[in-house]
Amino acid sequence: MSWNPSHDQARYDTAQALTRRHAPRWLILWSPSNRAYYAFHRGHTAVAPLREATPRQLTGEIQRVERRIAHDRHNRHP
Repeated sequence: MSWNPSHDQARYDTAQALTRRHAPRWLILWSPSNRAYYAFHRGHTAVAPLREATPRQLTGEIQRVERRIAHDRHNRHP
């Protein structure tokens, strides 16, 4: 049986929900070929795309990056 996008509909829906949760700073996509979620930062700070296998792992990485950005911003502008 060949793959069809409908096979991953729940993952696409999860990616949309994550995008809404982290809007407007992040765009979240599901990659069926890599079987992973990707997060793309939309802010002014350069951030490499994040890639994780589960929504929970991706959310943790997003939070880690946001803490780092806030820390760097605070240290830059005392």
